[in-house]
Amino acid sequence: MIVVKTIAVTIGILTTLGVFKWYTGRRVEAIRWFERSAYVLVALTVLYVIFGIALFFINPFYAVSYLAGEEGLWVNPLSVDFWASFPSYANILWKVHELSREWITFAAKLFVLWSNIPRVSSIGYGLRDVTGWSRGQLGVITSLFLNLYAFISEVYVFRESILVFGVILFVADRLRGMGAVLIAFYIFLALVVPLITAYAEAMYAKSPKIVWSGWSPEQWVRISDKLADTAYVFTRALMRTVILLGLGSALCAAFARALGGVGVYVRL
Repeated sequence: MIVVKTIAVTIGILTTLGVFKWYTGRRVEAIRWFERSAYVLVALTVLYVIFGIALFFINPFYAVSYLAGEEGLWVNPLSVDFWASFPSYANILWKVHELSREWITFAAKLFVLWSNIPRVSSIGYGLRDVTGWSRGQLGVITSLFLNLYAFISEVYVFRESILVFGVILFVADRLRGMGAVLIAFYIFLALVVPLITAYAEAMYAKSPKIVWSGWSPEQWVRISDKLADTAYVFTRALMRTVILLGLGSALCAAFARALGGVGVYVRL
């Protein structure tokens, strides 16, 4: 369990330093390290309790499934891993990226096909002109959600290290600013990522999927309309993502400054 490993590693390092100083005769410094060890224990426990409770509001589906699995109405917040849903968050962003990319590729294939057929090449050029703006918009969306997918996937790997080193550095007098930045970044991820992916998933469900239904003239109208509809719904997800990243980054910077660190903004 992440919380147990996090607390054990952190407390172990600080306590070891305290014991070392105690047996080398520097007992005043040792007491300070023991105090920091206790502070880290309390700080990590409070963070996990807060996020364990917040999980039931941010990700109710995971919370309900967890309750059903426990077969009870009470769940210890320390036993809830709110990072457990992050792989599914990354998968949602990947699906948005893939659907946008597939629409762009599909339109490009049709353009190449029709533009190389004599006497009807104007159909291909017409399709290219009509879908130009939607393909351009989907290109931006494809890049952004690919970056978000990679970002969340990589951060998930270092999730424990971010919190452990953040709290350890925070209790060190000269490194307090660095620890404050890591803690603020940790909180930023836990709060913003679920909100971004929840809305992206809702927009993905509304977006048209690629279904080829023949070579009739109406099909070309449907293709341009479906491309436009996909661009519409994913643009809403794009704007929601930009807004949440902006607000979350501002709060992250403000919280880091409040803890004694420097303002760090998260940008993709």
